Parts: sequence; C-alpha cells; structure tokens
Amino acid sequence: MSEIKYNLHNHTYFSDGELSPTEVVELNKKLGYNVIAITDHDSVEGIAEAVRAGERLGVLVIPGVEVSTAKSHMLGLFVDYKNPELLGFLKQRRLREKEVSNYIIKGLAGVGYKLTPELISKTTNAQLLNPWKISLALVRLGLVSDEKTARDLVRKVPWLKVELPGTRSASKVSEHEAIKLIKGAKGTPILAHPLSNKKQRFRYLQMPFRVFMLKRAGLAGLEVQHPDHSRFERAFLHSVSTLLSLHKTGGADFHNDSNGQMKHWGEIHQSKGVRNSIKYLRVRK
Repeated sequence: MSEIKYNLHNHTYFSDGELSPTEVVELNKKLGYNVIAITDHDSVEGIAEAVRAGERLGVLVIPGVEVSTAKSHMLGLFVDYKNPELLGFLKQRRLREKEVSNYIIKGLAGVGYKLTPELISKTTNAQLLNPWKISLALVRLGLVSDEKTARDLVRKVPWLKVELPGTRSASKVSEHEAIKLIKGAKGTPILAHPLSNKKQRFRYLQMPFRVFMLKRAGLAGLEVQHPDHSRFERAFLHSVSTLLSLHKTGGADFHNDSNGQMKHWGEIHQSKGVRNSIKYLRVRK
C-alpha cells in the first residue's frame, strides 16, 4: 500500500449517518483516504458492504463500532463483526433504541409534532429508527429551526408525560464493560473524542488519571485527532497517549458533512504516530 492517508471514524445510515456504507467508502476514496474505519453507533450492519466496496476501490476498510457508554463513546477498531457476544449485545441495544424512539415519537405527538417512523425514514434516509434520526427529521421537515433545538427537544421527551421503560443492560454500559465487550470481539478499544465535551470542568486535570485507569481495564488508545479537538487539545492528548504508551488514532467522525466535517478533517495534519499505530495494529490482526 502507498503512504497511509487515514480517516478512522465514519458513520453510515445504519446509525446516525446519511450515506450508505458504499457511498461512505466512495467519498473517502474521492478525497484521497485509503485507510478508513466504519464505526457506526452500536451497529456493525454496514461493515460487510463497506468491506466489499473497499476491495473494489482499493481502500482498506477497518471493521469498527462505536459503543455508547454512561460516560463516553468507546471505539472498537478491527473488531470481529460476526462475534456472537458482540452481535447479541448490539441486538439488545437496537431493540432498546427502537423502543425509546417510539416513545419519543409518541411524546412529540402529544405536544404537536406529528412524526411517523415511515416519515422519518423517508426524510433522513434512515435504515434504523433512532433518536438522532428523529432530531434530524424535525429539522428537515421545518418543525424546529436547528439541530441543537431538535436534540434538546428529543432529550426532554421524558418530561412530556411519557415514561421511558428500560433496563440498564439494554441502555448504558460502563466504559469498562465496553472495553471488555470490544476485546471479547478481538477488537482494539479506543476512547473516542476524549475532549469534545467543552462543558466538562477540570477535564485536563482529570484526563491522565482517568485514562490510566481505563488502560488498566484494557484501553488500547485515544482518538487524538478529531474535528472537535483544538490544536492544543490534540497536542495534549498526544502527550497523554505517549506518556501512557497508548495507540493514537484520528478520524472525521463523518455523518453527512452538513457541518463541513470532512473539510475540517482534511485540514488536520496526518500524524505519523497514528500511521504507526495503524501499521502495528494491522500486522497484529
């Protein structure tokens, strides 16, 4: 393979993205990326299609997933996307997500926002119903002015006299549980966009110890490069990962490029450290 140009964080319409897996691979190819990862939220349904597209286009597609936890998102790279335990967990997560989405639709209807699963799918190109797609549909249909308003409205649905049922196993898991799940599927656990939450106080002071404890649980790396990270934050995370001997990764966190994610990502320097991690992990796999 020629020099690696990577984008290790992409979503398809199997989670909160809008393009098919093939279209995501084609877009990355067009922009010059030859090593990419498909990392849908709590889903591996788009990986097989993306791998086939990558083989046809000469793009290495790394199978991945982004697991939502109670505190963060955990990327799993190089996962065995046919692993029974992983598939079982994701199936339960999807059932829970569908259940919550139906309750959200019911709650929104109670305050005048009329949506149906069919309308949401048609408006957002959704393959699977989830709260992200509901938020996007509210904007696309002109029912609210912007995505932040839509997301805030969806989050407040439990206040709209709609009780959201569910169990812990089907909703939020801990970071340690996510790491164990990913490692059980022969994947590499990476803490996604660790500093993207700008409202979290003392995040710089807490980060090294937090990451150290996660490493003891099996964390393998940090997503150092991300469009939401400033130059200072990228340098800070690079130092933390080097100090703790963790792998470094980076990606556009691509969804639909309405916010210029790919353009911003293209302006971020391709790191030699990330390239080295990709080469090392690929050889190990």
